[in-house]
Amino acid sequence: MRNGPSADLLAAAVSWRPKVSSQLAGVTLAESLPVLSGRVVWDAGNKVPDRVTMKVARFSDGRDYLPTAPDAPLARYGQQLDVTVEVAGVDVRLGRFQIDGWDYDEETVSVTGHGLLQIAADSRLLETVSPRTDGTLVSEFVRMLPPVMSAQFAAGLVNRPVPSSMVWKEERLENLWAIADAWPAVLRSDAWGQVVVRPPVTVSPAPALSVTDGEGGTVVSVPRSDERAGSYNIVVARSSADGNDSFAIAQVTSGPMNVATYNPVPKFYASPMLETAGQCQATANAMRDEVTRKSSVLKVTMAPDPRPELDDTIGVTRDGVLDLGVVVAVDMPLTIYDGPMRVDVGVMG
Repeated sequence: MRNGPSADLLAAAVSWRPKVSSQLAGVTLAESLPVLSGRVVWDAGNKVPDRVTMKVARFSDGRDYLPTAPDAPLARYGQQLDVTVEVAGVDVRLGRFQIDGWDYDEETVSVTGHGLLQIAADSRLLETVSPRTDGTLVSEFVRMLPPVMSAQFAAGLVNRPVPSSMVWKEERLENLWAIADAWPAVLRSDAWGQVVVRPPVTVSPAPALSVTDGEGGTVVSVPRSDERAGSYNIVVARSSADGNDSFAIAQVTSGPMNVATYNPVPKFYASPMLETAGQCQATANAMRDEVTRKSSVLKVTMAPDPRPELDDTIGVTRDGVLDLGVVVAVDMPLTIYDGPMRVDVGVMG
């Protein structure tokens, strides 16, 4: 969870304004863009989880922000946006985004951008590459990153060798996620754009954040979605390395998705980086837990709060009923005029 103003302060009327700067190759092109509106969205279901949209005034403080030159602040030639919101006098960094494109409608420039994992998605390998003979999950992950990117690895992750007999795909981002799936781990970007690799998500009994409706609460509504499509309850993880028949099975054995009453719906996963039954079991367990957690989602509409992040455990109370789950998506406004905030919470079963 990000640091930010207290829940009591957020429950009252507070100031909320964006602070967005633009850089290109380490050079600041604009210290403070005249942002009129916008939203930042994080979605754990996307390979590049974070994106931003915003409208910027064309003319402000004697400057024209229409990107008519390659080094203009809103051009899409490598320009990156540092996005912060100031809430009740407290600055909260939201992330760094590479500009994808822009549109112009006479008075405003509409800009879209994605988190810096998009650089890895764009920068495909130019030749066939295999892991080095002494390659490990950490060293090969770093090797797959474009040179302009860096990564931080959580202390709980155990490094291990990667078989040199395999061949990496051309798509760097697919390779990064393949390493994460086989580890198992998840990929995220921090507030500075650095890639963060951390253990699979778990639901904590002590939520990082609790929100509620009623007097003094911030929750407006909590519709719920639940569908069978895409929801499996068995994962079979196998090694795809030559001559290796290691495998493991993880099943949902309790709750409404248990195999006895829901009926078996299997998912099959194979990777040459899975070399033992224990590694297969860890990956199968992580995939099973992820899909079970996302099978039922609370779509919480609430007063804007800059603190929730992907994977946070959050408690949601409505009409006196508490649901505990994990944040799987956040849709956050950039100005006080951009409407409420939406937080999607995946709950078990």
